[in-house]
Amino acid sequence: MKNKYLYIIAILIFIFSFIFGYFVNRNKIFPYLILKNLFGTKTEGFIIIEKAKNKYWYKKMLREISDKIIINNNYRSGYYIYNDRAYTNELNDDKLIGKTLIQISRHRINSLKIILNNDTFIYRVLCDKNENKYYKEWIPVNFNIEINGLSCTHKKVIKKFFSKGVVELNAGGPISSDPIFVDTLGFNNVIIYDDK
Repeated sequence: MKNKYLYIIAILIFIFSFIFGYFVNRNKIFPYLILKNLFGTKTEGFIIIEKAKNKYWYKKMLREISDKIIINNNYRSGYYIYNDRAYTNELNDDKLIGKTLIQISRHRINSLKIILNNDTFIYRVLCDKNENKYYKEWIPVNFNIEINGLSCTHKKVIKKFFSKGVVELNAGGPISSDPIFVDTLGFNNVIIYDDK
């Protein structure tokens, strides 16, 4: 009788271990990375990247990617909202068409400066998980959009009027940067400000 219980316990442990291992590998949850580093095979590309992470040029490259700004003067449905992620808007896209989209990286930290050649409204799209105290003086608009991401979903749209000249905008965060749209028509109405 004792042996029968031992066999059942052994079978249950085996089944549980198999299921746990499957989910650890599939979802890459703890202790996946520890086990992979200890027992997994590392490709040549992985080893090169690991060595490069401590080099100055690699850190500089990552900084430049994070600080990159792209201006799309005539937003169209299906455009990527960020310059480093394939996230698009899924709701009320018609409200954004024709606006200028300023693409920044999804996890940008630094504020950015732009030059406005006309007085205009700037729109930001907020995520509830971010710290949104920066936007106290901004006005909510009468529509929402939906930019789905892994860390948070941006829905609430707000706007603020800015006079022409240099404007400094907070990137948003800390979970994710907040998308930026400008209510301008035509090219060169928004320019990246380079103070270097």
